[in-house]
Amino acid sequence: MYIKQPIQRIEGQATSVAAGTIVTLTNVPKRGHLVRMHVVLASGSGATVAPVLSEHSAVSSNIKQIASAAAAAHVDETPASIIPYIADIVAGVPQLYLKPVPNTGSDNVVDYAIDIWPGE
Repeated sequence: MYIKQPIQRIEGQATSVAAGTIVTLTNVPKRGHLVRMHVVLASGSGATVAPVLSEHSAVSSNIKQIASAAAAAHVDETPASIIPYIADIVAGVPQLYLKPVPNTGSDNVVDYAIDIWPGE
């Protein structure tokens, strides 16, 4: 019988966030399933965020990507079904990428929490 490990939460804060800012998440399992993305615009000139989470550093690929359904100051996305991923490996370190995408400004502070089920 295969039993999944407990959900791992990757959380942090990004500062000086602009529309093109990409946050590198380095404390991630090499393989897993994206379960939930919680992003909050804590302060700054922006009013909303429209975050995208991807396994590709350019955050331009639609493959295995979770994106918010609508922009808001507080985005809490849970996909209809979990999304499997294989992390990007850079210098031996597994990474995922979060692009918060605030609607305006470059002085934004964004808090995030990403829930992952580690494993195959």
